[in-house]
Amino acid sequence: MTCLELRSVSLDIGNKTICEDLSLTIKNNERWALLGKNGAGKTTLLHSLIGLHQPTAGEILVNEKPLHQLSRQQLARAIGILFQEGMQTMPSTVFESVLLGRHPHTHSLLLDDSRDLAIAREAMRSLELESFSDRQVDSLSGGEKQRLALAMLITQTPDIYLLDEPSNHLDLAFQIKLLSTLKQQITAQSACLLMATHDINLAARFCDNFILLTGTGDAVIGTRDEVLTEEFLSAAYDCEMQVLAADGMRFYFPALPADQTALS
Repeated sequence: MTCLELRSVSLDIGNKTICEDLSLTIKNNERWALLGKNGAGKTTLLHSLIGLHQPTAGEILVNEKPLHQLSRQQLARAIGILFQEGMQTMPSTVFESVLLGRHPHTHSLLLDDSRDLAIAREAMRSLELESFSDRQVDSLSGGEKQRLALAMLITQTPDIYLLDEPSNHLDLAFQIKLLSTLKQQITAQSACLLMATHDINLAARFCDNFILLTGTGDAVIGTRDEVLTEEFLSAAYDCEMQVLAADGMRFYFPALPADQTALS
């Protein structure tokens, strides 16, 4: 089944064209990365997928239905998003906040369903937040709040996961933990994921399909081998990019200027 489809979508913000005549299809169990330099429009494109920014042309379909025809509850059940700016501090405990992720699915505002409670607790366990259950949200560090926001998203169990810089504030160990947890969640739900990130190597490790915004309204779309080439990356990021293959993996990094040498 197709989770998310863009049909000839054009998107502008101010006088800048983010994309023009963009078409793509994201299906169940697929993990996509959205790449591009600062200002290329990654966040704006993600926001258009939940109706926060209207395309100038084209159509967006969610679960094969036009986005504009979905009610707010239908949209909340279908799409979950982790915003780049993270979550706002709320006067609540960590567990209460995570449980809010079940709000699109609840049938009663007065009684918590046992299944909802179990889903919230499992999401906390998967991100090692059990010991934070009774902590106030405003007492958490930036990294802990990011894990909380991710736990809320997982608790929501949407069909489509949208992530805007999900590794913000997370140390290396929890970046890998995040990838593993999300991969398991996508598989268990037969969901799909679109992740906007500056970290090309993190995206290459986790995603199989890529959208590379060039900053000129064009986009390169395809698999890892098709998109993550020195030619396309160098053009999109306005600097010479190099690809290094080692131990069956590829690493992407900007080349040193010719007049500089690596530090010894």
